[in-house]
Amino acid sequence: MKFVWTTTSKLLTVGLASLALLACSGKSSPPDAPSANAKSAQTSEQSATQATPHQNAISIPTPQVNRDVALADYIDLDKQKDPQWATYAFVARQSPTPSDEQKLDLFSPAYVQETDVFKKHALAASELTRINAILARYASEEYYVTQQINPTDIIDAYDFSKQGFSLPCDDPPVHYPQGVVIAYHYPGGKCFLHVPDQTLAREIESQRSQSQILLRFRTYFHLTSVDGNTLQADVTHQHVELLQSTFKDRLAAQNGTPFPKIASFDLPGND
Repeated sequence: MKFVWTTTSKLLTVGLASLALLACSGKSSPPDAPSANAKSAQTSEQSATQATPHQNAISIPTPQVNRDVALADYIDLDKQKDPQWATYAFVARQSPTPSDEQKLDLFSPAYVQETDVFKKHALAASELTRINAILARYASEEYYVTQQINPTDIIDAYDFSKQGFSLPCDDPPVHYPQGVVIAYHYPGGKCFLHVPDQTLAREIESQRSQSQILLRFRTYFHLTSVDGNTLQADVTHQHVELLQSTFKDRLAAQNGTPFPKIASFDLPGND
C-alpha cells in the first residue's frame, strides 16, 4: 500500500507512539475544551520520545481461529483499500482504550491540520462518531484476505525426489504505516508446491530457470492477538497462481492485459 510521508502522517505516527503511555498509565483525557486541544501536539511529541507501542502496550488475545469460516466470508483488504486498516485493527484490540484525543490524532487528518482551536473543538464530536463506528467494525472482524505478487526467485529448482518446488516457509513481519507490525504465521504447507505431473513441472522449471514466472499469493488469515505494537496473524489458507512473465507479457500487462496463468495451487496444510 502506498503511503505518502507528509506533516499529517508524521503527526499520526506520533499519535500511535503516544498510545504506549496510555497503556502504561491507564488514563484517558477526551478533548472537552479548546485549551486541552491546544496542548495535544506538545504532549504527543513528548510521548514519541519516551516510548514506542511495543514497550508498554498490553497483549489482548482474540478468539481462537475457526478454520470452518467460508473463504467468501473473509474481508478482502484489496477491495476495501483502507491504508489505515492495520492501525484500526490494532487500536480496536488495544487495552486500555485510547483517549479521544489519541483517536483523533491517529485517524482524523482534518482535526490534526485544523489550527483554530474552536473549530478543532467543534470538529471533534463528528470525527469521533465516525472513528468509533469504524473501530467498532474492526473490533468485530477477525478474518481477512490480501493479495501479493512475488518474483520467481523465491522458488527453488524442481526436486525430483519430492516431486515439486520448495518455497520459503515464513515471511518476515510486515511493517505498516503508523508503526503497526503484523507477524504472519504459516502452517507447514507453505513450504512446498507438489507437482507430480512431469509435463507441468517441466514447463514451470523452464520458466523459473529464465526468471519468467511471477507468484500471486492470496493469503487468508485470522488476527489472533495484539503483542506490543504487533498484530499476530495465523494464516488459514493460501491460494497461489504461477503466472507467465516474459518480456512480452510484462509489456502487455502495462496496458491492462492479465499475465497468462501457468498453474494454480491450494497449498496443503493450510485448509
